[in-house]
Amino acid sequence: MSKEVVFNFEKLKVYQKSLDFVDFVYEIIQKFPVDERFALSSQFIKSKSQS
Repeated sequence: MSKEVVFNFEKLKVYQKSLDFVDFVYEIIQKFPVDERFALSSQFIKSKSQS
């Protein structure tokens, strides 16, 4: 019987919404052209982490 640890920040709406946003970002990245996906996705991820 393993008890799952839940940290207090995981209950915050802002944390939950940020996880939703990350999922959204990766959905968008999947729609990028294959030949440019790496370059565009790395720039996209960098830009969102700096905001």
